[in-house]
Amino acid sequence: MKLRPKYKMELIAEINQKIFNEYQTYIAVEAYIREFLEITGYDNWNNEDEYNFNIYFKKDKTGKDVIDLVKTLTNMPQDDLLRVAVDIGIAVPMVLPAFPTFIRKLTPEETGISYAKEMFDKAYSLVLEDPAQAIGLANSTLETIVKHILQDSRSKITYNKKDTLYELTKTILKEFKFFPTPELQENIKKIGSSLLCISSEIENLRSDKTFSHGKQKGDYVINDSLFSTFIINSITSVGLFIISYFEEHYGKLKPEPNLDDDIPF
Repeated sequence: MKLRPKYKMELIAEINQKIFNEYQTYIAVEAYIREFLEITGYDNWNNEDEYNFNIYFKKDKTGKDVIDLVKTLTNMPQDDLLRVAVDIGIAVPMVLPAFPTFIRKLTPEETGISYAKEMFDKAYSLVLEDPAQAIGLANSTLETIVKHILQDSRSKITYNKKDTLYELTKTILKEFKFFPTPELQENIKKIGSSLLCISSEIENLRSDKTFSHGKQKGDYVINDSLFSTFIINSITSVGLFIISYFEEHYGKLKPEPNLDDDIPF
């Protein structure tokens, strides 16, 4: 999907502002942008490497050549522009539509799930660059959210701290009375079954198609950002639903419990 010109220019302005706020000097900004350069070929006529985009320069007030960030961003291929946006922490709706809402839900001030936010921030930053690792981190984000809810004193069902995502989802669905059983109302049963299916597939992808477990030569590892984007969007939807349902029926999430209880020494 091609960015609309108006949105593209607004995105470029936001990226430009955020990069300069973060790195302050032209030298630091240029160094940051160079991290996104990749060799794509070799120009035999000029005997030099070819890159995925060009860095443009302009004269500063002293006449020194400095990076022209706006021109550089404007002439970047769209995929590279989005990589920069994601890395610098700007929500890109066409990549992860619910990202801003989900991050607000995960802020320590509101829910206390600071570990979940830290992991999801990292997953978001890697969604285009390292799809396999992004999926692993997103899986851990959802595990953390579910564990946090089940640790709340208002939850009545206990869980095994060693449980992974699928078992944790089964437990929280039992707590919410969504676990698919024959006597459950059909629509609610379908919601529960769907959530179980999603959590199972996410866990299987993390285990079988990422580097979370050992791999042998020839094993397939996800390297397509379409997969990581789809999975992380799915996790965002499930996470938002679980948090919102808990808060509507149990009240606001409480700060994180004392994690010292989990330390085995």
